[in-house]
Amino acid sequence: MSEFLRGSEWRRWDLHYHTPSSFDVSNNAISNEKIIESLINREISLVAITDHHVIDVSRIAELTELSVGRITILPGIEFRSELGGNASVHFIGIFPESLLPQLNDVWTTLAGQLELTTSHISQNGGDEAVYVDFKEAADLIHKLGGVVTVHAGTKSNSIENIKHATSYQRQIKVDLIQSYVDIFETSGQADAIDYRNIVFPNIDMILPLITCSDSHHRPTDIDRFTWIKADPTFEGLKQIICEPEERVCIQDNSPDDDFSKLYIKNINANGEIFSGEAVNFNSVSLDLNKNLVALIGGRGTGKSLILDSLLKSFENSKVITDERYNNINSDNITTTIRKTDGTDLISSIWNRQAISYLHVRQGEIKEIAQNPDILSSKIKELLGFYSDIDSSEKDFGTRKLFDKISEYRQWFLQKNDSGTLCNTEEYCDNGIKYYSNLISNITSKQTTTAVDKYKKNQQLLTKDTNQINAINEKILEIQSFQVSLNSFIVGLNTYYTSMPGNELQTWEFSKITQQLGQLKQTLETRKQTSVKSNEQIKANLLQAGINQDISTLLEKVNEHQKSLGWFENHKSTIIQNRKDLEENIKQKNKIFDMVKESLERNKAQIEAAYCTLQKGKEGWTPDQRDLVNLILEDIEIKADIDFNTTKFYDGIWKIINGTKFRDSSEFSGVEKMKKMIGVNSLKDFYSLCRGEAICILNAMETTIDNICSQKDYFNSYTEYNLYEYIYLEKYYKEYLQVIPRLTYKGKPPEKLSVGQRGTFYLCLRLATDPFGSPFVFDQPEDDLDNEFITDTLVPIFKEIKKYRQVIIATHNANLVVNADAEQVIVAHNSEETITFTSGSLENSTIKKDVCRILEGGQAAFMNRENKYGFKE
Repeated sequence: MSEFLRGSEWRRWDLHYHTPSSFDVSNNAISNEKIIESLINREISLVAITDHHVIDVSRIAELTELSVGRITILPGIEFRSELGGNASVHFIGIFPESLLPQLNDVWTTLAGQLELTTSHISQNGGDEAVYVDFKEAADLIHKLGGVVTVHAGTKSNSIENIKHATSYQRQIKVDLIQSYVDIFETSGQADAIDYRNIVFPNIDMILPLITCSDSHHRPTDIDRFTWIKADPTFEGLKQIICEPEERVCIQDNSPDDDFSKLYIKNINANGEIFSGEAVNFNSVSLDLNKNLVALIGGRGTGKSLILDSLLKSFENSKVITDERYNNINSDNITTTIRKTDGTDLISSIWNRQAISYLHVRQGEIKEIAQNPDILSSKIKELLGFYSDIDSSEKDFGTRKLFDKISEYRQWFLQKNDSGTLCNTEEYCDNGIKYYSNLISNITSKQTTTAVDKYKKNQQLLTKDTNQINAINEKILEIQSFQVSLNSFIVGLNTYYTSMPGNELQTWEFSKITQQLGQLKQTLETRKQTSVKSNEQIKANLLQAGINQDISTLLEKVNEHQKSLGWFENHKSTIIQNRKDLEENIKQKNKIFDMVKESLERNKAQIEAAYCTLQKGKEGWTPDQRDLVNLILEDIEIKADIDFNTTKFYDGIWKIINGTKFRDSSEFSGVEKMKKMIGVNSLKDFYSLCRGEAICILNAMETTIDNICSQKDYFNSYTEYNLYEYIYLEKYYKEYLQVIPRLTYKGKPPEKLSVGQRGTFYLCLRLATDPFGSPFVFDQPEDDLDNEFITDTLVPIFKEIKKYRQVIIATHNANLVVNADAEQVIVAHNSEETITFTSGSLENSTIKKDVCRILEGGQAAFMNRENKYGFKE
């Protein structure tokens, strides 16, 4: 098994290095030990020994023995070709380390067929005069299992020395590259940029670009190397031919340092997985690559179990109802997270850590995609659209308004003991008429003036008495407030003794209470005047010889006058309450104007959020912006205010009295109810809420308020419940909401498969949180459109893994091979004991497992190699 368990990682490679076996090395005395020591000091993980026109088999064998466990030695050879005119083109053949036992045969073959033996070199005029045929040598290198690198760019003896003034010459040069060259060796980053921008588009292919020390052990040698993301093996070298851009980097610092990301470093799991069940982890300790980790294995081998165990080891706000997940024995699971500052965080059942990362369980996206309402809600959340206030808090004020309206309505419907509505103007008018007649009937022309005066005095006496009582209460209230306020001020002054100058003065309300007392005395005086005036009226009537019982007459007049006054006052109260009810109804009708504004604002916010997402966030690099645009390439999001009439009427049908809408031969009860309410569109609904007369009752246009006032239209529910259903967000959000209008590849959700809906949901989920935190996805192929996986998700994974760790469990070979997983973890289940093996795609054992386990694995490898013209 591979010693590189974390798979492909960035390491320093030097693929052009000379030893004293080269004729032009100035320091022939340098030992093999010093060579290895210098390479270690340069932190080189793999070196190709490429001496001029010779493979020193014994030296390479000794270097290999000295470097075991520290540096990989690849045998190689540098040639001077016949191409290039005055400055010939140099190229190199590099061979597998596995050929070391047969290296002498390889060298014998090369030397013989290319005329590189000692005698040939001597006959041809010495080392400086040795040339080989480029095509012949390159063909032979490939047949012997090697790869060909050629000098390019501004490097000396580069392929640029081949003349290409005519189109015919240019085509010959292109043919040479396409047929014989595997890798370009350049002088550095500037050459690499020119090749990517100019050369590769012209030759219609991409080759790896490397820079090497070309060390001859001279003091002037420049310490060059290339960062290569691969196992330090020849198979790793072959990977850069398949992935010439993603696995090769020419720069000073490690590409790992280009973007600092939090990643899951290790998962430890041991012992039983479910209490009382035989299945168990056998001392699992998985060190994870920080880029793309692919977990593969047959069904039942524990792929999902290890990812669920990972999820369960963290403090997690996600509510998971899956019983099997909840029964995982988390006592035996420990996870290590490497933070961006380079420190480690350990999470376990004893000390669960909360980290922000994206974990998609098996089938999770499909569940969301199958439910349009949940999908819409999730998308709004991803765009950062949340209600700014809880529905219950929003609805609190509206409920208070409904309470007032309901109280007024109930009040107007009250009856007296005889069953008569007693809170109507008609009822009061009848009472006023009745008592006015009584007073008129018991008085004569002689007594009318005196009685009228008596009535007025009595009315004034009642008002003054009420006002005096009110003044007494207010004086007591002011005095109590004065005591309370001054006590509070004294307490504050005591508290702030350390802050001189901030003391508050106590308050004295004696002036206002004095004024109120004076007013009270004035009223008392007027009250006495009224009493004396009525006593005088009685005396005058007696003196005038009125034969009636004056006391009884005046008592009756007074009694009837009180009743008359009550009806007059009550009528005023009724008129005021009706005005208040109408005002409250107007306020209620205005509620939805504010709701409409809020809906329109939320609609604009969703569309603005998506535009902002497309433009990218501040601080993103152009590559990051391009990646997010790639993710969103087939998605368009607008927003609409959606009014669902079916849901709206379903709710109303539950509230109203259905017996009022019996089915007939012409219309069903529901259709009759809909005709009465009159709402067929969002515009109608707004009109209804504003109190406009769009309802039909008894063949007359009317308002929803009039419908609500009809008690017989409600049974166990009341008009209060209908108001709630229409005006409270708690209820109307079920049939009225802002929804994202999505299109994926030009199609709306209803015309997409579940897999396609899951696809655009995943894209949005990735685009809204693309960088930094780990992304764990259990079996994407179960949830997503297969075309998307092949054409889009693979290139997305290849890009996004630069910025966040991606961990997938999958049966899809394309996601593993063509997305170029840095690490492949193979799950095994032997007699209910789960174990894992791990390594890179270039590891032969892992490659066999991929081909054995994943359908299409072999084809995926072949397609990947053919894509860049891999030359066997």
